[in-house]
Amino acid sequence: MTKDLATQWARAFIKQALSDRRTYEFLVGANLPPCHSLHYLQMFLEKLAKAYVYANTRDPAELDSLQRSHKVIARTLPAIYRDRRLRELKGQNERLQREMSFIRKLSDQLDLLSPAVDLNAQRRDNTEYPWATDDSETPSIHIPSEWTFPVSTLLAEPLSVRFIKVCYNMASELRDNFA
Repeated sequence: MTKDLATQWARAFIKQALSDRRTYEFLVGANLPPCHSLHYLQMFLEKLAKAYVYANTRDPAELDSLQRSHKVIARTLPAIYRDRRLRELKGQNERLQREMSFIRKLSDQLDLLSPAVDLNAQRRDNTEYPWATDDSETPSIHIPSEWTFPVSTLLAEPLSVRFIKVCYNMASELRDNFA
């Protein structure tokens, strides 16, 4: 992939990520089931991660696989968070390690909101489609709008707010780079 084409992909992904972010912000304030705002948060972060990779990677194999992958939040955003926090937490390695443990867990849970990321059918809950669980003789059908997602508890933590803020700042920086 040429540098010019990668730049075009980065620009396209950041523009769509910013649109998804606006939709997420709107839905957070709406009186709707959480699956809707979580869906747009996951999409914002996935597209942000893809925009970042397109803007900063020249490995053709990685760029080609990026189009087909949905599990990019946990692969990309924790490292960016760590790099930004390293500057702020000079010499506070234990604190950074605790933060990173939480951020990796949060990122994994955010990736799992996509129906394409199901851990080989071990985690079928997602924000878009109903799913079945076969935990007993009678499968249960679950509906995203009636489901409590594990990530919701994590998102209430102060570190999640910091992580989302770092992602918002990165989105603004990428937008400005590709204006």
